[in-house]
Amino acid sequence: MKKKGIHYYKCNTKGCCLNRNAGKMHELYQGLLKEYQIDPILLPQVQEMMGQVFKKLSQDHEQEEKRLRLQQTELKKKLDTLERRYAYGEIERDIFSKFSGELKTEMRETEVNLEKLSGPLSNHQTLLENGLKMMLSLSSTWVKVDAKKRRRLQALVFPEGVAYDREKEAYRTTRVNTFFGLASEISQKTEQKEKGKSDPENHFSLSVVRRGHKLSYCC
Repeated sequence: MKKKGIHYYKCNTKGCCLNRNAGKMHELYQGLLKEYQIDPILLPQVQEMMGQVFKKLSQDHEQEEKRLRLQQTELKKKLDTLERRYAYGEIERDIFSKFSGELKTEMRETEVNLEKLSGPLSNHQTLLENGLKMMLSLSSTWVKVDAKKRRRLQALVFPEGVAYDREKEAYRTTRVNTFFGLASEISQKTEQKEKGKSDPENHFSLSVVRRGHKLSYCC
């Protein structure tokens, strides 16, 4: 929508009756992105801590993969034994069908879980460097790129999109890519520590990795 040479965003929801200056909306969005930017001065500390996070995740993945591989082997042995007993007439067809079906279902679930573990952690150093480099200039990058790349950037940082809160006149989002959220948290706490404003009982630790959060990958 354009009025008197000024672009506006118009809410198309019935009964909404809300128009906002596009320039001001863009400024608000840039401000939201800046919340997840990293100060270049703090980059070495943030990269070191994020490296520890990835290392811990890699160790967890290795342990989980070993467990699943062992489970996969045991399930195959059970299925082989079941098929052999059926072949020799030691069990009835209905019993064979029931338990072979259960074993095959468990095997498929195990395979799916193994595939989930085959993510980009093996190349975590490159992912880490590229992601943090991107976080140095999120806001200015968004300004420079075209609409298609802006949408891609938003989908990367805010997977579930953003919404405008008309009462607070601010953007809000239900979820932030875990990589950006975690790196931003480390950056903020590092900055507080540098300024001597950090709470000794409220510091970042690798315990965040142990809460069951899945780290999303940025690039």
